[in-house]
Amino acid sequence: MNRIIQIPLIACLVFTWSLASVQQASGQVEIGPNGPVVSDPEKVKSDVVLHQLTVTAAAEPVPVLKWRLYPTVDQATPGNSVPLWYRSLLQLESDPEIGVWFSRIDIVSPATKRPEEDWNQVSKLVETHSLSLETARSAALRNDCDWELQIGELRGPETVWLRLGEFQELRGLGRILCVKAAVHVQHGEFDQAMESMQTAMRLGTDVAKPETFINDLIGIALHRMTLNQVERWIGHPNSPNLYWALAQLPRPMIEIRSALEMEMTLPQRFFPWLADPLAEERTPEEWNELMLTTIQEGVGIGIQFPGLGPQPTREEVELAFQQFAVRNYAKAKSQLIQFGWAEPEIEQMPVGQVLALREFMVYQIYTQTLAANALLPFPESQSRADDLYESLRDIGRESIVGMLLPAVQQVYIAQQRLETYRSVYMLIEAIRMHLSTNSGELPTSLDQITVVPIPSDPFTGKPFEYTLQDGAAVIDVRLPGWHNRYEIRVDDASETR
Repeated sequence: MNRIIQIPLIACLVFTWSLASVQQASGQVEIGPNGPVVSDPEKVKSDVVLHQLTVTAAAEPVPVLKWRLYPTVDQATPGNSVPLWYRSLLQLESDPEIGVWFSRIDIVSPATKRPEEDWNQVSKLVETHSLSLETARSAALRNDCDWELQIGELRGPETVWLRLGEFQELRGLGRILCVKAAVHVQHGEFDQAMESMQTAMRLGTDVAKPETFINDLIGIALHRMTLNQVERWIGHPNSPNLYWALAQLPRPMIEIRSALEMEMTLPQRFFPWLADPLAEERTPEEWNELMLTTIQEGVGIGIQFPGLGPQPTREEVELAFQQFAVRNYAKAKSQLIQFGWAEPEIEQMPVGQVLALREFMVYQIYTQTLAANALLPFPESQSRADDLYESLRDIGRESIVGMLLPAVQQVYIAQQRLETYRSVYMLIEAIRMHLSTNSGELPTSLDQITVVPIPSDPFTGKPFEYTLQDGAAVIDVRLPGWHNRYEIRVDDASETR
């Protein structure tokens, strides 16, 4: 495998959330004894992903934490997991067939019911990676994780050209772990399936350790793939209840606060003068040169500056700066006054200084406003996000620094989608627990479920939408641009487990 894939960190600044690779295609998905299958896509609107699960009653485990989706402290071994993750990658054989089977059998691209010989073939393919998977299991049990990237120490162009290819390659390892879990669930081998899911969950957590949004999003994708196998587990006849196993997962499953704080420092680490633009005296010519250099270096890392191509000449940069100054000088003066600068002081400043100070203030306001909004619980943060971003867009229009700042809310939404999946599966497991104590009868409302607490919808902070329709429990989950519906029917033929 190619170990020197170069993925610039600048990609995360324009990285909008899309889990096309880890979400179901719009249509109808059935989960049952033979895994996910496609039903008639005409039965559901194209903007709704419909999951149809046939479940069995499943009592609370004894003891309640018998099943764990995340390695426990008593399983931990001393040492850093990172060398073992790297070793697992080195031991991983290139196998395009695994990717094909992952797409066929996993819920991200549901297939028709597969005959047993297909599952046996997949099982043999997984077995060819046994050495890599054994090493991955050892990595998952280590009590520490340190990639030693020292991201906060990077300066200048190296801040956006850090190589992160190994983290993308670890998604391949995650796919194999999930295929292995799917095979074990298919055969009712729940202990082995749980071990594979535990390993995949720890992999997602470790991948998200470095303080970048790219790492967080890859970690979220790995956790989502693993939760797909939880859905497969729930649909298997007489599968054990995973309510408390889902509750045991870290909250949040992927922590983005550290990456947010680090990403907010990116402009300052790339343009060190942003730390304190008034730290040294500059002549008018030096202020202009500072802005020219800022523009040229920004274009060099991919910023699209008006009037400039990817490799402009010095003369083209000077002309673009002159045009930029004509368009923005008056606005910059007005904004500095709004930000608290005295008008007489501004009038005495060279043009380059006014424009540079405006960049500094945009940087301060943008980063602190976004960081503050992320401190709020998600429903409150999301409710004010549109107005907040609109005001920031107006403040930072044609700002060089503003072009370097990431789409924080998109990553926040990605994190909350993951939490929503966990909460939905906890709710379904609570329903299965209710079935076990109520003669297999579905609750008419969530209030009837008293055996365990009912999780709320993380996006709204309110109870999930729940109804009984034609003998099925229906849970509607609505997120921005995303609507999943779960229809749950009871398999009366199976015993309570």
